[in-house]
Amino acid sequence: MIFLMGREIIRLHGEGSLLRVMIASIIGGGLLFVLVHWGSPLPTIGASAAVYGILALFCMTRPNEPITLYLYFILPITIKPKWLLWIMGGHALFGTIFWELFGSGDSIAHSAHLGGLIAGIVYYPILTGRLVFLSPFRRRIRVTTVKPDSSGFPKVPRSKRPLAVEYSVNLSGREELRKEVDRILDKITSQGFASLSQAEKETLDRARDILGKP
Repeated sequence: MIFLMGREIIRLHGEGSLLRVMIASIIGGGLLFVLVHWGSPLPTIGASAAVYGILALFCMTRPNEPITLYLYFILPITIKPKWLLWIMGGHALFGTIFWELFGSGDSIAHSAHLGGLIAGIVYYPILTGRLVFLSPFRRRIRVTTVKPDSSGFPKVPRSKRPLAVEYSVNLSGREELRKEVDRILDKITSQGFASLSQAEKETLDRARDILGKP
């Protein structure tokens, strides 16, 4: 699980994010285990809290993309990660309450699993920047929006506009004019109305009058 889900986390968020969520999950799992067993000399050893943290971060990142798991390495089960997160979280919570707090225990540190899961869930909004005041490690993504001009077409920044090219086309015949109009329309489709030169705009006006006649 660490290999499969961890590899996806590295691809999407970087290697540092995988290491940080593992550390946070181990700390979170250890703290919750200590709180549940406060005053008890019962020790716990393992890194399962980190596995649950990685699971939580993966499920939060890809909640609706179905994945296939092999139960006991034999039976394939396809499930959406968000439902897997609910199942694993519910199992950890149930075990923490009924087997650790009010039961005799079953040699599984459910509270550590739950703490790691919570740490992974909390780390997701920090990583994606939804908690800005707690996000020193989030990736900064700059998004530029392009507003349409009065013509309804998106404005093209001056630095990205194609250089104006002076050209001369023989438009004496209807067929030549039609071909030129097709070229201008293709240019509007690919570059926007703002990329047209004054001569091209005048050609469209002229074509509307000429080609509109029978």
